[in-house]
Amino acid sequence: MYYDKTKISNGVKIILPDKKYLGLCFGIKRAVEKCLSLEGDKFVIYGQLAHNATLCNKLKKQGITIIDDLMEAKRGKVIICPHGIAKKDKEFLEKRGIPFLDLTCSFVKNLLSRALEFEKNSYQVIVIGDKNHVEIKNICSFLQKPLVVGKRSEVRKINSDKKIAVLTQTTQTLRKINELLPLIKRRCKEIVFISTRCNETDERQKAVKKLSEKTDLVLVVGDKMSKNANNLVKVAQEKTRAKLVSSTKGLIKIFKNLHYISNLKVGIIASASAPAFVVNDIIKCLKEKTF
Repeated sequence: MYYDKTKISNGVKIILPDKKYLGLCFGIKRAVEKCLSLEGDKFVIYGQLAHNATLCNKLKKQGITIIDDLMEAKRGKVIICPHGIAKKDKEFLEKRGIPFLDLTCSFVKNLLSRALEFEKNSYQVIVIGDKNHVEIKNICSFLQKPLVVGKRSEVRKINSDKKIAVLTQTTQTLRKINELLPLIKRRCKEIVFISTRCNETDERQKAVKKLSEKTDLVLVVGDKMSKNANNLVKVAQEKTRAKLVSSTKGLIKIFKNLHYISNLKVGIIASASAPAFVVNDIIKCLKEKTF
């Protein structure tokens, strides 16, 4: 599953996982490629295609319009991002007859489909996730009375007399699920649990865990607004030092206190929304020690 590609530069040893973890996940990559292939057509992207400012800025520079308000979608086609769309926004597009291209990630669609099916069968739907994340906000907008649980104290809000269906945010960590699920099970009489985590999220978290066991420091390439990037940092920090880095500019601050470690082993992995060109710039900068 892994290969180590070691390069020495001024005592820094770089350790990389499989190449597929050094760029965008397949869902976001598909969305980016689709948007770029629509060149010449009149369309706008509603919201952030991915939680990565560098990627969004690159799309803007290539002439792609990004809007935060559907009232701006006066002409052409609207692109729905991988995180999905809120019910009211989808209804707005349909009522106005505004064409749209749905690039919602298949795992997000699966989470919504499962949640709706359980609700139809009189289950209280609980999602282990972050209630402030756009994916969860969009999912919950289609449900009647969902409950999002992200910490221990929120478990007390569960009505233990109801049939409970527990699902998971697609980017949730296994550690958080293992922390909260037993508490939910102890509280509820009848419960069904289905993990609706994205396969690639699962694989990247396993990858960063193994990487953290081989290194003195793990650099997670991603944006501070990215939930999956921050989760990768948390997983790596269980075993070693780990830092989030969005560009080569962040390397100076990270390394200024680590020069005392001889033959420093640095692992690098990308979050699902980090483009390969950013990862490659950071690897090149480390190899040449140009920061």
